[in-house]
Amino acid sequence: MNTSTTDLVVKSNRLIEAGYRLDLIEQRMVLAAIVEARETQTGLSDGHVTLEAKRLCKLFGMRPDSVYGQLKKALNTLYEREITFYDIHPETGARRHNSIRWISSKTYIDGAGAVQMRFAPEIVPYLTRLEAEFTSYRLDRIGRMSSPHAIRLYELLLQYEKLGQRIFTMQEFRQTFQIEDMYEKLSALKRYLLEPAVKQINEFSDLEISWSERKQACSHAPCFRHQSERYAPVAQAGQACRKA
Repeated sequence: MNTSTTDLVVKSNRLIEAGYRLDLIEQRMVLAAIVEARETQTGLSDGHVTLEAKRLCKLFGMRPDSVYGQLKKALNTLYEREITFYDIHPETGARRHNSIRWISSKTYIDGAGAVQMRFAPEIVPYLTRLEAEFTSYRLDRIGRMSSPHAIRLYELLLQYEKLGQRIFTMQEFRQTFQIEDMYEKLSALKRYLLEPAVKQINEFSDLEISWSERKQACSHAPCFRHQSERYAPVAQAGQACRKA
C-alpha cells in the first residue's frame, strides 16, 4: 500500500467520541475524503470531494475490478448515516442527543470511475483544526485493517496515547460503537468485536495494545492498555485495569 507523507487524517476529539457506526467501505471513504479535502483544500468549507476508485486501491490495497461498485453502494448508505453527539441541555440539565448527517449530497461519475460527496456543513468543523482538541494520524496506520471496529478503537485509544490506558463503562462503549442492540452477551462482544479489533491493531498499526475486563456495578467493562512508538508507557499504567 502506497501512502504519502500528506495522507494525514485529522478529526476532532468530539467526533471520535461521538456515537456512530460505519461499515468498512464507508469508513475508508470518509477517511480518504478527509485526506483528499486536506490535500486539495476543497470539500470542507465549500464544494465537494471527489474520490476516484484508483485512489482507494492505492490507499487500502483494494481490488481494482470491484472498487467502483463498492464506492457507489457505500455512498448510498453513507448518505443515510447519522452521527450522535451527547451533551447536557443547559435549561433542564437533562442528557441531550444531537444527530447530524455525514454528507449532504452524493454524485456518481460512471465514465470516470469516481464518486463525489459533500460533507454536511454541521460536521465540517469536526474535520478541521478549528476545534481546540483534535487527533491526527497517518492513513497507513489503519489502511490494512479490515475491521471497522478496529479503526474506531484505534482512534479512541490514540486520544489517550500519552496516558497509555483507557477505561470505558459498558454503556459508553456500546453507545460509541452504536451496538446497543448487538452482542448482548459479553462472550459475543469479545468474539466478534474486541478480539478481532485488538488483533488487527496490534498487527497493522503503531499501537501495541492489550485489554482486560473490569467489574463495574453489575457488568464488566473493557479496560485497554496501549503503548505507541512515540511514547513510553506511563509508570502507573494498568493499575486501574486490575482493580475489581
